[in-house]
Amino acid sequence: MPKPVILFLISSDKQTGPGRVALHHARLLQEAGHQVFFCCHGGGSLAVGAQGIGLNTDHRLHLATRGEVWTLPLDIWRVRRLVRDRKVRIILSYRSPEHLIAGWAVGGRVPIVRFLHQAFAVHGDPASKGLSASGWGLLKKPWTSRVLVPSAADLSKVVERAGQKVIQIPGGVDTIHFSPDRGGVSVRRELGIQDEHVVVGLVSRFKQGRGVDLFLRGVAAASETQPELRALLVGQGADKVKNEMRTLAESLGIADRVAVFSPGSRYEEALAALDIGFLAHPGSAGTADAALELMSMARPVVLTGSVGLLGQLAATRECGLYLPPADEESTVMAISSALAQLAGDPDLRFAMGSAARELMEELFSRTVLQRRLQALSEELAG
Repeated sequence: MPKPVILFLISSDKQTGPGRVALHHARLLQEAGHQVFFCCHGGGSLAVGAQGIGLNTDHRLHLATRGEVWTLPLDIWRVRRLVRDRKVRIILSYRSPEHLIAGWAVGGRVPIVRFLHQAFAVHGDPASKGLSASGWGLLKKPWTSRVLVPSAADLSKVVERAGQKVIQIPGGVDTIHFSPDRGGVSVRRELGIQDEHVVVGLVSRFKQGRGVDLFLRGVAAASETQPELRALLVGQGADKVKNEMRTLAESLGIADRVAVFSPGSRYEEALAALDIGFLAHPGSAGTADAALELMSMARPVVLTGSVGLLGQLAATRECGLYLPPADEESTVMAISSALAQLAGDPDLRFAMGSAARELMEELFSRTVLQRRLQALSEELAG
């Protein structure tokens, strides 16, 4: 029996945020034998990525994200024709505009699945982040068959707003690609980091709310007892923000212990240069990708702030240290203590890293995600 044809709708042109997640899901379903049609904005890196892995793409859709309401009737008509002509059995959407288009195009005739990628799926009140009131209303429409949320999410608020059709799926880190044997020596040497140094890294886009100030203050305090500790900030951001980070490091007296690295195509190599990971914010995707990738590379992680269930899971499985939200001074002290503990105990780092790798293979591997997506598609198509 042929596997159901699946249509992906994503109003994005970038391989970041929801675009990255949509492309990953489409790739896994295609590898499982499904015929996949992937519709996104044409001309961007997302379309190039989709074409590069052999996905069927359709760039005649506008999939406007804001203000271009005149494009909606044409998109609705084209989605309706695409579903009919290609015998599409399931539609996956990743943002509200295309979810609305799919609903108007096929109503309840074809199951429509919405993936919630925003940070509200991990912490806080869902009404305050990501989706507007109208967006939450779309999830309650009869034609919304399922709502998918990341496995690091707190389901209670989502279920409260979207009903009982919520399904939790793993983040889907590629445990083959992000493996413990990846090397990061060249990045360490390039930054003047020696073998005896213990490197803790914060991997994030540099902007307000990502915990950079707490991280640097914690490193400064931990360095008093662990002189071999070094900090590496991996990510991108405006020069103004980078200069502010360097100024803070200088004021804390650790400028010679802190390095900033914009990875570009060397992202995996940069992660491999770390001995310990740190995360205080799950990012816009709400899945804490950097933490999952570091854990897949057998690195222990220190998690604090709004990472919620992922932090609790890491602590329960003894593959990281979770620091519950607290006031600023208490958080800095807790970060300092956690970093000092891990920096001074290589056996503990190894044990936690091994446990982290096992957890990723068990719950977050691409194989697990592929299996869950397949099971969902078969259920809906049936």
